[in-house]
Amino acid sequence: MGRAELFIRYMLLALMLVISIGPFVWQLSTSFKGPLDDIYSFPPSFIPADFTVENYAAVTRTIPVIKYAWHSLLIASGSVVTNVFFATLAGYAFGVMKFRFKGFFLALILSTLLLPAEVTLTEYPRHWGPLTAWLGARGWTFRLSSWGPGMVWLGAT
Repeated sequence: MGRAELFIRYMLLALMLVISIGPFVWQLSTSFKGPLDDIYSFPPSFIPADFTVENYAAVTRTIPVIKYAWHSLLIASGSVVTNVFFATLAGYAFGVMKFRFKGFFLALILSTLLLPAEVTLTEYPRHWGPLTAWLGARGWTFRLSSWGPGMVWLGAT
């Protein structure tokens, strides 16, 4: 590979970097612009003249972003802890214990890893729908709103 070909490859990589990261940088810089800045100017200005963080404060006053982030953290943490726990138990069973159809069950568990997560989430209404409807009729809808996805991921492990 010659130097000219290497230079062309790096230039193409730099162009792809600008194309893929450029909109994110513009969006981030636009979020810090104040009401006096023109966000639709061409060519776009990446450094705001009227720098402000009031836009983020307005969003957190309008939308409960902290609550959503907290729920996401709870769901993600619960999913990681249950996956590690059950994977440890299954790994011990398949690595140390001897039982009939061990190869079949190992192949069955490994074959489920080939399925994308969306396939397992499509089963949510069928399995949890009747329970959610029954509890929702008794006033438990708000409480299940944050625990429902966690139960799905717990069942998926």
